[in-house]
Amino acid sequence: YNADSAVTVARTGRLTGVETTVDGETRLEALRSAAGAATATVHGAVDGVIRLSGSGDHTIAIEPGGRASAARRTAAAAAAVGAGADDDEAILHTNGNLTATVGGAVVGHIVSDSGRLVATVAGTVDGDIRALGGGNHTLTLESGSVVTGTVRRATPGAITAGGTVGRLRFDRGGLAVIGEKGRIRGIDGNGVWSGRGELVVEVRHGAGETAADALLRALAGGITVIEVGGRPVLRTRAPGQDARVLGAHGTAASAPDGAYDVGLVLRADGSVFVSREFAPRSRVYETLPTVLLALNAPLTVGERMAAPRDSNGVWGRIEGAHGSWKAERSTTGAEYDLLRHGVWTGLETPVDDAGSVLGFSLHHRGGTADAPRGGEIDAQGFGVAMHGGLRRDGLYLDGQASATWYETSFESFSRGRLADDIRGYGYALGVEAGRRMAVGEVSVTPRARLVHSEVSVSDFEDKTGARVSLNEGRSLRGRVGVGVEAQPLGNRIRLSGGVDVEREFEDARQVTVEGTPLPATDRATRLLLGLGGATGWGDGRYTLAGKLDYATSEDGENTEIGGGLNLTVRF
Repeated sequence: YNADSAVTVARTGRLTGVETTVDGETRLEALRSAAGAATATVHGAVDGVIRLSGSGDHTIAIEPGGRASAARRTAAAAAAVGAGADDDEAILHTNGNLTATVGGAVVGHIVSDSGRLVATVAGTVDGDIRALGGGNHTLTLESGSVVTGTVRRATPGAITAGGTVGRLRFDRGGLAVIGEKGRIRGIDGNGVWSGRGELVVEVRHGAGETAADALLRALAGGITVIEVGGRPVLRTRAPGQDARVLGAHGTAASAPDGAYDVGLVLRADGSVFVSREFAPRSRVYETLPTVLLALNAPLTVGERMAAPRDSNGVWGRIEGAHGSWKAERSTTGAEYDLLRHGVWTGLETPVDDAGSVLGFSLHHRGGTADAPRGGEIDAQGFGVAMHGGLRRDGLYLDGQASATWYETSFESFSRGRLADDIRGYGYALGVEAGRRMAVGEVSVTPRARLVHSEVSVSDFEDKTGARVSLNEGRSLRGRVGVGVEAQPLGNRIRLSGGVDVEREFEDARQVTVEGTPLPATDRATRLLLGLGGATGWGDGRYTLAGKLDYATSEDGENTEIGGGLNLTVRF
């Protein structure tokens, strides 16, 4: 054709080609357009070169079921074509712009010597795709497509590989996009190659492990993945998130993907692998119910009022503690150090001559948990409590009920601030019983306590776009022990100590991050030790009491040391 032309090869049609000598070489040529714009649509078969050398905008469509082959060859010979010789080209374009769509099969190469090449492959190209012109090319291999040879572009820009390809080559750098099911086999020791300029390899992640598996197959296994004259960069994309830039040799970074961070690591030898691990923020979220439960427990009898209850009294208490926690069973391997504090003020009044009391208190409790490989939780709570007790002939039965409203903030060491002022709520119910007995000059009190505590937090979305829910945060702890009290210096000074063993009976702690549950189990048994003292003055109207406490799990993994100071004024 020497003018604009349109050729359609029907499903039952076939172009067989004739031998043609070009530049001293003899080829089988099926179609030639020397001038104007040409359109070729192939439903059937074409045996021979399709040469579009005019200066127009050309279009070639190899439809599903269609086939274009540079020469007659057996199936076995066709399968052997890889990077093939130039005389095996299926489509040769020398001038103008070319739009090539392959839904069927091409045996040979698609080559654009000049102009812009727009190539979209949904079928198979048993050869190369070469965009050698100076235009802004668009090269796309859809999911399920196969290009056995090299996809090459001479100008900076992108190549999108959603299917299987032998190699991606960038003469002047660019962006290689590996789709969810993309795979790069590697040719001559190279999977992705760039002559000069910056090369970016971006992997797009979909559901499950699809992308990770694709990249492992594509780029690992001793292939020299990147050879660049400029700076190598790796990038990864998670659904709905902006791409994250990963560093050069020996570095690793990641993109957020729900409870995970998904990243690429470029080894010094040039190979690449995918890391998909629980994100540091997931370790922070997993510890949330344990942190709030640690703040939520009501005070014991001795922590509220450390003086005889024979008149109305107001009391105040301050306390602080520092401890370390490591789950018995953890989804993310979470652990943390907790620095907590509390301030209480309350009123108690006697209701009978035996010393039974009723009272209420207000409190502020707060704490900061530092997860070494995760981040921080800061929780602050304000609340109210009711308490009362019956006493008869050394026996006592005491009950407590408290409610606390929390505001919690989260920070990740890798992502920075995740969420602020997330509202939550907690309540606790406790009962304590014991009997005070005189043993010589010492008072001994066997005692038992049972506390149910539950916390909840409003669902929220953090800065990475992940939805976070606290599904379960419940605890039922019981303890038995003995308290000892002595007055070696008369009524003005009292010394006290205690030993208790505490057991967890209902341990329900689970946070869900973007559909991924993160359950954790606390260590069930703790040993509690306490040592304190009190002094009074003003005929017993004023009492100052202090106590040091130490707690440890049976294996020593979880420990806490703290103390409190109480001031009671009676009137």
